[in-house]
Amino acid sequence: MTKWILITGSSRGLGKELAIVFAERGYNIIIHGRESEDLKIVRDEIFNRGVDCEVVGGDLILDETIEKLVEISIRKNMFILINNAAMGLIKPFDELNEREIKNNLEVNLFAPISLTKKIYDYFAKRKSGIIININGMGGLKPSRNQSIYCSTKYGLRGFTDALRYEAKENGVRVIGVHLSGMKTDMYTLTGADATNCMEPSEVAEVVYDLSKSKESLMVDEILISRMKY
Repeated sequence: MTKWILITGSSRGLGKELAIVFAERGYNIIIHGRESEDLKIVRDEIFNRGVDCEVVGGDLILDETIEKLVEISIRKNMFILINNAAMGLIKPFDELNEREIKNNLEVNLFAPISLTKKIYDYFAKRKSGIIININGMGGLKPSRNQSIYCSTKYGLRGFTDALRYEAKENGVRVIGVHLSGMKTDMYTLTGADATNCMEPSEVAEVVYDLSKSKESLMVDEILISRMKY
């Protein structure tokens, strides 16, 4: 039976490459994003790989988006959840307004926790499933002018690590993935030079390998960093 996977933020960047890599391995894909035209492009690429695809558009800070993702995931007996969607925020703390702070916290931390809560309950009852939380260097060390962004990423790491203890008892794998600079819009919008950054397609291959089942081990957390700086 073909398995289903849900990837948030899969209309571009790493999320898109993850969708393509898993589709090439025979997975049906639930894709999500806010840009309908980008989602259509990804959907067509998935269909071209001979597998099925469900599309959910909408902002993750909205309850209806989360509920739609959960409804489709359970109906399709989804096996892997990848919390990939995130937004950057590089700005001195004293220049941030309340809306910027709230949005970053909601998208980067509350949304993946909320979605995971609903999916985890389903996985735990079934005694199987994989949750992969895509994090960044901001979850491992602080960076200048990224106080709120790093807060969300440190929070995501803490959530991932703590949930893992419970999840193992229920047959659910929880994996934290920390990434260095990638050639994505979120990175280039910072104004940084992306010449030596990682290719999202190569990162997607590594994440796919993490999802494979092993008899005697499981990966709890991994750091994927670029070859050159």
